[in-house]
Amino acid sequence: MRKVRGFRALPALLLPLLACGDDGPTQPAPGSPEQPGVPASISIAPSTVILWRGASFHLTATVRDRNARPLPGVEVTWRSGDPSTATVDAQGLITAVGSGETTVTATAGAVTATAAVHVDNPSTDRVVLTAVYETMNGTAWANASNWLSDAPLADWHGVEVDADGRVTKLHLGENDLEGPITIVIGHLSKLTELYLHGNALTGSIPPELGRLSELRTLGLWSNGLSGLIPSEFGSLASLTRLSLEHNNLRGRIPPELGRLSQLDTLSLWNNDLTGSIPPEPIIATYKSLWYNVLE
Repeated sequence: MRKVRGFRALPALLLPLLACGDDGPTQPAPGSPEQPGVPASISIAPSTVILWRGASFHLTATVRDRNARPLPGVEVTWRSGDPSTATVDAQGLITAVGSGETTVTATAGAVTATAAVHVDNPSTDRVVLTAVYETMNGTAWANASNWLSDAPLADWHGVEVDADGRVTKLHLGENDLEGPITIVIGHLSKLTELYLHGNALTGSIPPELGRLSELRTLGLWSNGLSGLIPSEFGSLASLTRLSLEHNNLRGRIPPELGRLSQLDTLSLWNNDLTGSIPPEPIIATYKSLWYNVLE
């Protein structure tokens, strides 16, 4: 049989190929953002908060991996750039201390994100509405005509004012609002109508809305609101309509609503409310309570 020449030299031909393995892709170092399951990015919502001194607001941090998938349960640390302006606790709750501006930083692993915090006294309705826009995703609203402009407030979409230029009606229903309802709305002291229905609002209903002594209509239906119905609503003596249906509210119907002698429409259907129905005088006003677990 004839021998095949060069056969014994074949292993030598493989040596350069094997040596190429040293130039292959390297693996990310342990703990690197490129590693699966390790934080690669973090975001804070909302990115801007306007508060008055003494008020608090809860920021939310979302941590994601290199594939933009959320990483629940990852430890996040919070830090305020100027605690004399605003402090922040371990859960992201900021508290306004003194007038000024600062940033709050959230850190997860090697990645960070910041939110701007403005602390002021909401001395004018224009300042309050600016806070509404900044904290409720104003840049993505379906209609934000004239908002943040120098135009009179009466020309801002959804805003009506009285003869003194004070805001009396705020109609922003079905307008792509997102996030929590800003507590600063409680400073619109002349407000008689507030409609925020049909948006993507989340979080609890701020008890500060109970400060609106002239409010007659409050419409927050068809959102993603959770938590309790504020007992402070018992102070809304002028309220005639309260519509909170189609949310995720829980707990009891506050008995304080029994103080509302002017209330003629109360719509709470399709929530997770429990407990007993409060007694007179408002029992005759109940119109929509189904799809709850009331006694």
